[in-house]
Amino acid sequence: MKVSLRCGIPITEFDLQHPGGFWHWVWQHNVPVTIVERVKKAGALLTAGYAAIANSVELSQTELKKLQDKRAKTKTERHQQRKAELSRRYEVDVTPELVEKDDDGWYLQLRMHYYLTPGREFLTTRDAKRTKAQLEAGENSIWKPDFNKGQMLSSVLLLEELNLYAWGAVAFF
Repeated sequence: MKVSLRCGIPITEFDLQHPGGFWHWVWQHNVPVTIVERVKKAGALLTAGYAAIANSVELSQTELKKLQDKRAKTKTERHQQRKAELSRRYEVDVTPELVEKDDDGWYLQLRMHYYLTPGREFLTTRDAKRTKAQLEAGENSIWKPDFNKGQMLSSVLLLEELNLYAWGAVAFF
């Protein structure tokens, strides 16, 4: 109603009952529309498919496992799987903004931040557990690239030694 008053064009109950509602009234009367930052952001999120992922159906653990094992997936199934994985990874409601941040490597940054700060005391145990699991899966042999990729202690020690984290040279957010 504020828009109607501002532009001096009345909006009737009939206009609001139209299937297009307010936006049909805007189009019908050629009311000027200004695109603001939030609208541009929402459009970018829609274009990237983030909204489709965030609005996908929630999956149970069993349904997620079936999808992960399935080789040929529809676009809808890929969106459902991604949403379920993000929901389990972050343990929060999945929003288009969260999907975007995850695409930008946010989870890895959060994890590194955690192990550089309060989680530092758990890092050695975490890396040891990963090593043990890899040894068991590989029947006492480990493929070096997988081993190196899974260990975080060396990265944390390097950042601590160079004192980059303390200076704020490592941006996490």
